[in-house]
Parts: sequence; C-alpha cells; structure tokens
Amino acid sequence: MKKDIEYDGYKSYNFWNQSLYIDDDENLYDLAIMCIHKHNNVKLATLVFIDNLTQIYTPDGVMWTKAGIYNALMSLKKDT
Repeated sequence: MKKDIEYDGYKSYNFWNQSLYIDDDENLYDLAIMCIHKHNNVKLATLVFIDNLTQIYTPDGVMWTKAGIYNALMSLKKDT
C-alpha cells in the first residue's frame, strides 16, 4: 500500500525542509526572488538557483533537489 503522507502540507519532509531554508534564510530568499523576477520562468529560475548554491545539503542534511527547489520557488511566485 502506498503511503500518501504529507509533511506540514508539503509532499515530503525533503520538500518542506528545502522550502523552510529558502523562506527563512535571507540570502537564499533573496536569491530565489531574484531568480523568479529575472527569469519569470520557474523551471529556469530553479536551474539558476541551483547554479548559485554553495552547499549541496541544507543545514539539516537534506540534499538540495530540482524538484524541492522548484516546489519552493512555485510557492514563492504565488506570493509575489
């Protein structure tokens, strides 16, 4: 049986964790907003965001992923 467990409204803990750091870390948030506004295309903004990351893991040890970052940027785009 497939488990459809959401973590605090997110698809998974990893999605939630990546979104948490993008939302709460000033540098990551500023980078995300810049990428969204400059490219106006979340897929491209995600790739640019990834290219500018200096770490491959969040401070909690979750690996940054295209899907997790895309999800976080989509959420931010809705709010801007």
